[in-house]
Amino acid sequence: MRSMADEAIAAVKNGDVEIKPESAAKMYFRWLENINDWCISRQLYWGHQAPMYLILLDGANEEANSPNGDFWVSGRSEEEAQRKAEEKFPGKQFTLTRDPDVLDTWYVCLLVLVTPAPSQYQLSSGPPVHC
Repeated sequence: MRSMADEAIAAVKNGDVEIKPESAAKMYFRWLENINDWCISRQLYWGHQAPMYLILLDGANEEANSPNGDFWVSGRSEEEAQRKAEEKFPGKQFTLTRDPDVLDTWYVCLLVLVTPAPSQYQLSSGPPVHC
């Protein structure tokens, strides 16, 4: 979580991302500089499924297929996750299993603020969005 926050902070500080309105930048930095791990264990029926895939190596013993960080890839699609898994374990046979966990609605509310919208739906610099 810390490394993701550091990358997000750097993206704003080096100009790759611009905070609008500018007055929100102080809150953005305060939040990211004090970030803690987020628990996504609240499985909500209407949540968005986490885009994470577990790599299960064919013929590997149970210990090798333990769900540690080395056996996970992310992907916007299963095809993208498949490519990443092939790069991570070249020449190996494996099965991908999508993580059944979901992101809860508090996180989904944040997506409204950080997801690019078509020009006819651009968010104004008015009051914050409340989900």
